Amino acid sequence: TDAKGDAPSQTVTLSRPGVMRVAANEKAKVLKPLDAGTILYPTGQKDGVWWEVSDEVGNKGWVSSLSLGLAK
Repeated sequence: TDAKGDAPSQTVTLSRPGVMRVAANEKAKVLKPLDAGTILYPTGQKDGVWWEVSDEVGNKGWVSSLSLGLAK
């Protein structure tokens, strides 16, 4: 595999604890809690303040951009 080609072009990190949800809605089912410092990979899909992301093990869901900061 081409690790460089397969790597995401951008990562974000949670600046505070949050949750990954099944949909872009604060009332949507929680997929998993997320700790501050969790690195996530945006898919490019956005809905208002919500970003669709995947985590390091392949879970995909939605997080509020209010909890995100750009990774260094």
